[in-house]
Formats: sequence, C-alpha cells, structure tokens
Amino acid sequence: MELIHEIQESIQNPINLCMVVVAVPPPLERFWVLKTATESITKQEIANFWRQKRIDEEEHLLAAIKAAARIRACSLKNP
Repeated sequence: MELIHEIQESIQNPINLCMVVVAVPPPLERFWVLKTATESITKQEIANFWRQKRIDEEEHLLAAIKAAARIRACSLKNP
C-alpha cells in the first residue's frame, strides 16, 4: 500500500515523476530468450560422439569396399 501511495504522490508532483520512471525494472524477455537458446554441454558431447561414430563407420565401410575391390582386381589379373 505504501508503494501505491508513493506512486500516486509522485504522479501529482512532476519533479518526482522521473524517479518513478527510473525505478521501473527492465523487461525480462531478453533473459528468457537467451536462456532457452542455449544447449547443454552434455547434449553437445552426445551429438559429437554419434557424429564421430558415424564418420568412423563410414570410413570402415569405405576401407572394406576398397579392400574387396583390390581382391577382385587381383583375381581378374591372375586367371
């Protein structure tokens, strides 16, 4: 109740009006937007792990295909 009474008095007195306007806190929207945009370190580590695992599997498959192609090429050269 005291705060409401102070605000009403400051509105009536134009000199104190500036004090009331300055006392208003900034909006919290920016804080919440920044808070939801971040991603946890654990999720990043998990994503990096699976990305690296997929790359390793692709490299292994490519190496197996090359090895099979070399074996086929050798068998075609030697009848």
